[in-house]
Amino acid sequence: MSNAHFPSLEAYLQDGPLDVDGALDDGGGASFSLKGRELEATVLFADVAGFTRRTADLGPVETLAFVNNYVCWVTHEALRGRP
Repeated sequence: MSNAHFPSLEAYLQDGPLDVDGALDDGGGASFSLKGRELEATVLFADVAGFTRRTADLGPVETLAFVNNYVCWVTHEALRGRP
């Protein structure tokens, strides 16, 4: 796989061969497609201390801004000093 940047998940999936390409039964007789690619990735789970208290009086937009600001800060700290 290349180090290319993709504008969407769909573009990424269409870039190369799929590792998973099939259909599954939903248990009720209908089928749904299942497509995907295996990749090596890192997943961040972050428990923001006091999140409920900090965001209790915020609306959806302000909460989104709070979370996005946190993720930007974490990303900046993680990448600091890397080329």
